[in-house]
Amino acid sequence: MAFGLLGNIMVVTVLNLHQNSRGMPSTIILRSLAVSDILIITSVQPLYVYSFFYIVDTSLARVVQASRWALVLASLLHLLVVSVDRFLAICRPYLYHQKLKHTCSWCITALVIVWCFIIVLGTALALVAKSTARVIHGVVGFLCFLVMITLIVIHIRLFNVATRHRKKIEKEHAVKRVVRSNSTEDEDSHNSQGGEKKQKHRHLLRLQLTFFHELRAFKTTSIVCGAFLLSWLPLLIMGLIYMTTRDMNDKQTMLRIFPYVNTLAFLNSAQNPFIYSVKIYTFRESLRIITGRIRSLA
Repeated sequence: MAFGLLGNIMVVTVLNLHQNSRGMPSTIILRSLAVSDILIITSVQPLYVYSFFYIVDTSLARVVQASRWALVLASLLHLLVVSVDRFLAICRPYLYHQKLKHTCSWCITALVIVWCFIIVLGTALALVAKSTARVIHGVVGFLCFLVMITLIVIHIRLFNVATRHRKKIEKEHAVKRVVRSNSTEDEDSHNSQGGEKKQKHRHLLRLQLTFFHELRAFKTTSIVCGAFLLSWLPLLIMGLIYMTTRDMNDKQTMLRIFPYVNTLAFLNSAQNPFIYSVKIYTFRESLRIITGRIRSLA
């Protein structure tokens, strides 16, 4: 819990200090996702641990459960927004880099809608009648499954597009090597067309570098989404089975398994800082600078 809290605080700090990418949509989304993880660590996890050792009041238990599912859905919707950002960057590169990358209004609007929806949902789960809350929990579980399926479809599509673009770039490089080796143009013709060719070459090189940069960001996003699905999917499946089964013996068995599945799910809040530190070079460098400054002050 302490590692997850410190890690996510460092994520927010590093993303705020990184001047080159501080205003980019993906940075804003990841910063908001880190805030969601901090809320889970500071509000849901302590009360969950407290419930193991002490008797928890019914109203407090409802607040904990409402906060947990609301914040889980918040994290899931953040992953959906950042996946859409990656989809636009790779599948619609001209639209993204000309109109969306340096204009964060669409991203901020999406995040405001997500947080408003989460606040309304958490309040409703905590205040409505128990029977109504059970129905809302079922709807939230179904919505989580729907968002997860959407994430999987988006990433499969992105993987196919990225593979196709990569093969195209490799083919273009192979053709250029053949043309250079078999070139029979005279020197005058080459000099007259050299400037135009160099300009086209620089433009293609910029596009290729941009594509590979977005591809690295897509790989990091895929790992974050995969870690979330592996952590929370068992709990979602067990929750839906528990709500639909009528056999009391099966329910008792699931209640004994729930603490372990919950622990696995809560570990996800501490995974993202570790993933960023492994996959993102600029994050590691910024982290070294911050820790170096802290050591110098100490």
